Amino acid sequence: MFAAILQWNVLSLVLGSWVPSLGISVSGAETGPLVVLASFPEFLVALALLFPVSSLLGAVYLALIAAEVQERTLTWEVLAPRALRLAARLMGLVGLMLVLTVIPIAVTALMLAMAPPLGFLLFLLSVVALLWLMFYVFFIVDGLALVRQSLPKVIRLTLDVMHSNLGSLLGFFCLYWLILLGTGIIWGVMLDVKILNIGVGRVFATLGNAYVGTWVTIAMFMYVWNRVLLRRAETAAA
Repeated sequence: MFAAILQWNVLSLVLGSWVPSLGISVSGAETGPLVVLASFPEFLVALALLFPVSSLLGAVYLALIAAEVQERTLTWEVLAPRALRLAARLMGLVGLMLVLTVIPIAVTALMLAMAPPLGFLLFLLSVVALLWLMFYVFFIVDGLALVRQSLPKVIRLTLDVMHSNLGSLLGFFCLYWLILLGTGIIWGVMLDVKILNIGVGRVFATLGNAYVGTWVTIAMFMYVWNRVLLRRAETAAA
C-alpha cells in the first residue's frame, strides 16, 4: 500500500482538496523536482506541513466564491481576516473528520485481527458510514464559506438544511461529481498532448479543470445558499 502512496503527487493532492484547478494530477509520470519520501511517517509529516497552506489557499478560493454568490464585494482588508477565520474552521472540520474516521478504522482493524468474519462486516459498515460522512462534510464546507459563524453552529445549520432537502441534495451531489469525473477523463487524455515539444495539453487541462470546477462549485454554493435563506425565513416565521 505504501508503495502506491509513494507515487502520489503530494502537492497536487493536498492543494486539490479545496481548489479544483490544482487537483488534476494525483499520480503519474511527473516531471520536475522530486521529493522522495522514504517512509510513511515522512509522508504524514509532508501532509501536515502542507495542510495549513492548503487550508489557507482553499479558504481564499471558497471565500471569493461565497462573495460572488452572495453578491458582496471583498477588499483585501476584508478578505485576509475572513480567509484566516475560514481556514481555521476548515482545519477544525478536518480534525473532527479525523476523529470520526480514525476510531472506526482502529476498531475495524482490531476486529479483523480477532474475529475476521465480524471484522469484515464491520469494515463494510465502516465504509458505508465514511461515505455518508463525506457526503455531509461536502455540504458543511459550503456552509462554512457562506455562513460566518462558529464551526458547531454552521454544522447544525447545514445539517438542518440537508435533512430538509436530502433528496435534492443527493441528486445535486451525484451530478456535481459526474461532471467533475466526466470532464476529468478529458483532462487526463489532454495531459500528454504536446505541440513542438511544448506541453500545451497540460495547460489546457489545468485551465479547463479550473473553469469547470469553479463553475460547478459556484452552482453548488448558489443552491446551498438559497436553501440556507429559505431555512432562515422558515425559522423567523416560526
